[in-house]
Amino acid sequence: MNFNDDAIHHVEFVIKDVAGNTSTLNVDVKSSSAQLTAANSPSGILFHYDKPNEYSNDGLKVMIAPGNLYDDIDFTYSTLPKKPGAYSITHVIHNRFTPLHDTYDLWIKPDSTIGKYTSKAVIVNTDGVCENTIYEDGYLKTKARTFGDYFIKIDTEPPVIIPINIKKGLVKKLTRGIFLRIGDKLSGVKSYIGKIDGKWVLMEWDYKTHILRYIFTADITPGKHSFDLIVIDNKDNTSHFTAEFYK
Repeated sequence: MNFNDDAIHHVEFVIKDVAGNTSTLNVDVKSSSAQLTAANSPSGILFHYDKPNEYSNDGLKVMIAPGNLYDDIDFTYSTLPKKPGAYSITHVIHNRFTPLHDTYDLWIKPDSTIGKYTSKAVIVNTDGVCENTIYEDGYLKTKARTFGDYFIKIDTEPPVIIPINIKKGLVKKLTRGIFLRIGDKLSGVKSYIGKIDGKWVLMEWDYKTHILRYIFTADITPGKHSFDLIVIDNKDNTSHFTAEFYK
């Protein structure tokens, strides 16, 4: 809503969902015609929702395909100092409250302190980690889902394995199957391999609950067995879990 006078206006917002529930907000607003021009003047670069959009500088590239923006935006960019443990400055890409329809291509150049760890580098932001980060032509490249604050970190931490109904060093009797919780704080889980008595078994991972399970089949006979699990993240950090159990 734009006003071109100095009067006080009463504004009512009414929002209703599909079930008929309604919320109402009443406010009084007063604008100043003297400040209107300055407030509405563009402060960044005009990005069009229906055209390819690109922004780049010495340490960053952003490419947004047509249709990924829901409306034209006044694209803004700034930087913040390097965070502890980071390998680049913090790139403030527009703002995280602007929605996107799909991912966009993001390149960030690491600083010289990264050395030989480019294969372990990931792009992260305040909401989490961008999975499938790759090093290419001096940049870390990923597909980002949101605008926000982005920087580079090194992932040398192995995935986490938390047993649920089985325990290392304690032989337990199991009747239904084996249940564990697996996850990775940075680059994300790439693969997992489960074996019983040295033979591969099909395990299922629920991405939302992070629970990895194997339901016993007729091949698992009554008696004592050994279980092995290897979990690998997207930067090839590995965790290994072993335990014995009775069925």
